[in-house]
Amino acid sequence: MVLRKLRQQKNRQRMLTKKLADMTHGYTGADLSALGRETAMKALRRYLPQINLEEERIPPAVLEKMEVLMSDFLGAYKEVTPQPCAKST
Repeated sequence: MVLRKLRQQKNRQRMLTKKLADMTHGYTGADLSALGRETAMKALRRYLPQINLEEERIPPAVLEKMEVLMSDFLGAYKEVTPQPCAKST
């Protein structure tokens, strides 16, 4: 039972990775960096109500709960436009 769940989880992870790779086909390294940064910011914004900005550090309990969701990625994907590639002559 546990092994079956692990296999299913690995298969879902592979499918998600493939989907993300297909969605970002043709993106440059800079495009992917911008997409990753915006995805992380979207995830962080969801946790802002739990963070006291007056404190120097984010509480470990909040950090442990933080995760990036597919919805964060999809939101960033809609906002980050890849730069056109220069054609070499």
